[in-house]
Amino acid sequence: MKCLCLNARSIVNKFDLFHATVSDIDADVIGITESWATENITDSELSMRGYQLFRRDRSTGNRGGGVLLYVKNVWQPVAFDVSSTYGEHIWCRVSGAANGGAQGAAPPRNDIKI
Repeated sequence: MKCLCLNARSIVNKFDLFHATVSDIDADVIGITESWATENITDSELSMRGYQLFRRDRSTGNRGGGVLLYVKNVWQPVAFDVSSTYGEHIWCRVSGAANGGAQGAAPPRNDIKI
């Protein structure tokens, strides 16, 4: 499983560059911190062919924050909720494309846990 984690500091204005980078790297899982996505940005504006998008926008209304998690469809990702006092995290389970399964999160730091 090939993973990529980026601190985007606003993914919307860099989406073309991001998409080109993903195409070159061919990562299975991509975690993005500081997406700066808001409810005014639709999933279709952030989606990529071949990937399932999971997102958590900052809910305070302040600029910044937010996390995105892209997982290749071949991994058959399914979202699940993890109870936490910190709201900016995303979890999913994967079961396809490999032996067994895994769980992953896009935490609000510059790392991704699989």
